[in-house]
Amino acid sequence: MACYIATQQFAARGIRPLDGLEETFRGFREAGFRRVELIDSFLIGELRERTLALMKQFGLRCSMAYHGGPMHEDEGAARTIAATVELAKAVKPLGAEGMVINCDPLPHNQRKTDEQLRAEASNLERLGRELRALGMKPCLHHHAPDLAEGGREWLYMLHNTDPGLVWMCPDADWIRFAKLDIVSVLREAGRRIADIHLRNAVGGVWTEDLGPGDVDYAAVARSFREIGYDGYLCVELGHAKETKVTRSLVENLRRSRQFVERTFEVKAG
Repeated sequence: MACYIATQQFAARGIRPLDGLEETFRGFREAGFRRVELIDSFLIGELRERTLALMKQFGLRCSMAYHGGPMHEDEGAARTIAATVELAKAVKPLGAEGMVINCDPLPHNQRKTDEQLRAEASNLERLGRELRALGMKPCLHHHAPDLAEGGREWLYMLHNTDPGLVWMCPDADWIRFAKLDIVSVLREAGRRIADIHLRNAVGGVWTEDLGPGDVDYAAVARSFREIGYDGYLCVELGHAKETKVTRSLVENLRRSRQFVERTFEVKAG
């Protein structure tokens, strides 16, 4: 269970995250989730102590935590790595197994040079070594820029980083948005995948809960069974302006969990 939808709810209601955290984590628990992928904004400043306390209060474990930053040049990467490791140390006591990392794009989503990609790969391995010392792993996420040109940047990292240092976290909805074949992407990444973000759309518009739609999750489940996938399945709801919301967030989260359990033949836990 990812926290992105909670940040949307806070903004829509005009409340501070600090004032909405307890309701958020209670809702995750009521919806039947037991593990949460924490977002970095919940772990900064006064929110950190409150987040960690509420996770324990509601009996929630942290699967991974999400963070991003520049990795294509060494100075920025050093800051990103330091911040990621610091967050990793904060969530490790909650059971976190790794950090989901998103490499910043260039301004205006310009094309990274081959040299910048080589630097990014090297810096991801540096992060991998730092996290390995904590018994954790980095899982490389992506958005649209990473998937341009047939997934050039993300697939470069897949094929040019040490499998013992860098794992992958594909996002089914961003793969849909990039018009790539999701089964082909997942098969290519194979056992390098340690986490996947799950969201769906109908006609390109995000649905209020995770269910049937533009992403063929039955095919995703079949491909995962073929490769013996045993990583995380992370529900990450998001609501667009056009999304018709007819149910409470807790109910949409519960329905999403049930869909994942049926489709992937698993149980939340």
